[in-house]
Amino acid sequence: MKNKFLLLSLTFLSVIIPLYAENEMFQEFTFSLNTLILKDSVHNAEYTADFVWKPEIFGYSDKYDLTFKPVVYFLINDETEVTADIKELVMSFSLSSSIEISAGRYIHDASFASFFSRTAFARVTDYQEILEGNPDSAVLPSWLIEGTYYFGDLYLRASAEPFRTELPFFETDSVWFPNLGFTEKISSPFASDGVIELEGISIIEPDPSTNWYNFIEDIGGALEFGGRLGPCDFLTIIYSGRDTVPLYSAEIILKNLVDDYSVVLYPVEQRIYAAGIAARGVIGPVVLYGESSFILNKPFIKETFYSTSAGFETESYTSKYIGLTVGGRWEWWETNLFITAEYTDGYILNEEPRTIMPFFQRMALLSLLWTPFDGQLSLNLNGVADIEETSFAVATGIEYAPGEGKLSIKLGMPLFFGAADSTLGQYSDIIFPTISASILF
Repeated sequence: MKNKFLLLSLTFLSVIIPLYAENEMFQEFTFSLNTLILKDSVHNAEYTADFVWKPEIFGYSDKYDLTFKPVVYFLINDETEVTADIKELVMSFSLSSSIEISAGRYIHDASFASFFSRTAFARVTDYQEILEGNPDSAVLPSWLIEGTYYFGDLYLRASAEPFRTELPFFETDSVWFPNLGFTEKISSPFASDGVIELEGISIIEPDPSTNWYNFIEDIGGALEFGGRLGPCDFLTIIYSGRDTVPLYSAEIILKNLVDDYSVVLYPVEQRIYAAGIAARGVIGPVVLYGESSFILNKPFIKETFYSTSAGFETESYTSKYIGLTVGGRWEWWETNLFITAEYTDGYILNEEPRTIMPFFQRMALLSLLWTPFDGQLSLNLNGVADIEETSFAVATGIEYAPGEGKLSIKLGMPLFFGAADSTLGQYSDIIFPTISASILF
């Protein structure tokens, strides 16, 4: 979703501004230095740097509003790599005082949760960004066309996702792989020690849609009803489209019966049918919210493999699934202190033996944001715990933006704790500090 938008982004930059007599443009330049250190090989630290250009363009007219936020990345490593992406591109216009149409690429916001959404079914999450300590940039936009009808404090919204967003997955040669519910080894009576360690893994991406059937299968749709009733906000939603949680099955191709083999990962693509409900209320400085969803046919993989003519392949199946998120946020505006606590859980109604639990299945979140000195200093602490495996991660960050906030300096580093075979504890030997400087004008 990056390289093919490089030319498109630059073209929009040169075309949009002249089209609008009333427009605003802001630009942000960020330079980051990342250090990757493994505790057992501190002397072999890896360093990468990147330069990011993020212009923001806002156009206005009597009936049309346009927002365009491209991002251009310059990755500086052994060789410089330039990529581009569209973080937001949305055009909104009003057919009447009660009907609004929006189209473009933006984040599906059918949710009240701060982190673990159960109702934003079209929302895609880059889990590697979370592990690297960047939860604010982990949510990815989707291509959407939406029509909304407002009546009083209520609304009815129909959404279509004409193009499926590519699901991000960890590179197999990355220190963050494996995860997302993928086993590291399988039992085999032919291996010398009884198990086959999964090494030398390659990923086979799905072929682009080449026929009308695949094109139609990739189209997602949702119908949402919500608004405000008394002191509470609510929404209900039904959805049909691709599951946005990346899930891969493995094919192990044996060249002999002992240890000569190759491992290939294939994405498990499944159109799901889901419904959800969410509510939010405010009691003084405390915001309380909850979300619940029901998925008729959510896909899962197992630790077991079935034999094929070439070797083994992961078993997978679908089951009814219930997801739940509850949370609250304390907003202390007098001191610019915000504390968020959130818990999410999921239940597989027809669970089969040796099912690998999905990533972030049963998790708790505690987040603290403090911005003293009129917002010039920002202290951020995000803690995520895997309740079932007793492992947790802490992302710390501090940002200083003197004056009017045009220049800012940020330091951040994730920390991981837990057993070496747990979801988050497997990264406990990774040290990943990041320092960045940004200028905005």
